[in-house]
Amino acid sequence: MSGRTFPFGLPFLILGLICLAPIQAQVSAVPDGCKPDPHRKVIIERIDFDGPIHLLDSDVVQVIADVNHHELYADNPDWLKIVTDDYLTFAWQNQGYMKAKVAAKATLLDADSTAGRFLVTAHADEGLQYHLGELQFVVTPPMILPESEMRAAFPLHEGDLYDADIVQEGIEKLSTMYAVNADLRTETSDKLQRVSLSIVLRQKGPVLPPLHVGKVQVQGLDSNLESRLMSIYRPGDIYNRALVDAFVKENQSQLPPFFYLRTQPDFLSGTVDLSFEFRGPRPSRAVVCLAGTK
Repeated sequence: MSGRTFPFGLPFLILGLICLAPIQAQVSAVPDGCKPDPHRKVIIERIDFDGPIHLLDSDVVQVIADVNHHELYADNPDWLKIVTDDYLTFAWQNQGYMKAKVAAKATLLDADSTAGRFLVTAHADEGLQYHLGELQFVVTPPMILPESEMRAAFPLHEGDLYDADIVQEGIEKLSTMYAVNADLRTETSDKLQRVSLSIVLRQKGPVLPPLHVGKVQVQGLDSNLESRLMSIYRPGDIYNRALVDAFVKENQSQLPPFFYLRTQPDFLSGTVDLSFEFRGPRPSRAVVCLAGTK
């Protein structure tokens, strides 16, 4: 039997056999150079439901955008549970369906070395839609905390749709406004479709009274941005650092790149003076080269 000559030579034959190895991946190992990266980011292309739902299409679109914006990876065995529990179920809770339960399965549509694109098919048991009932604050041990200011952290009124996102934001605000740990207790009435909330505040370290805004100075902003910042921190209001952080984040594209906040607390009077300073980048030093110098 005569021998056969391969037109591209033995090296090309070996390379071709290596890169064809994934075809037989079930029975032989695949060289690392030909493997797709198993650490693929999850990209959800679409979420289909197996029945009618009350969630708006825009809410579903927002869920998909939120999931795709965050870092979820297909090699995490819990990624689909995170989508159903932390995103889909939470979307229903923001519309008053606080007992909603969601189950889902995912189908891989296509993948490359960096991402896998999925179709998610979901089933939702929405349950009842609840409205806000009573909202009360339980402070332990007893502390002098202004109830009107605590109540203002929750822009919901009796009869409004229960919104889990607003409630969570309110709890976080209380934790930053006061030296407390804040917990939530709920009590539901299916007959009335109401949910009553108890916000439990527990002392965290020595209790200091909240400081109120005293003098406010702003440097480095145009008149429009300055007036907006001054409207957030008015003399007499309770001081909350999170407000300026939110202001900077919201207006980042219009602000100078450097921001400084100086605080001068006066615990005897219970006030704090604020000085906001915004600066642009420092000018670079010019380098002058004279003729005949090195």
